[in-house]
Amino acid sequence: MKRIPIKQFLPYWKRMQDISSEYYRKINDLELEMRKDLKKDNLIFFFVEGEIVGIGSEDRKMKLIQDREFDMLERKYRK
Repeated sequence: MKRIPIKQFLPYWKRMQDISSEYYRKINDLELEMRKDLKKDNLIFFFVEGEIVGIGSEDRKMKLIQDREFDMLERKYRK
């Protein structure tokens, strides 16, 4: 297979970075909204290897609420 010149990938790489930046900006805004609404200044979306796996606190004193707990809760209320 002939190698594609790296320069041809640059526009896609740039678009991916822009999309990624916007995603993390929106997640941060949502985190700030959650903190304000719940009156807890240290709540965070907890990331593992780039994926959000739950909600916890920055100081880790709050037990992490894992994504599967939210999934189970959603299924319960869908019925």
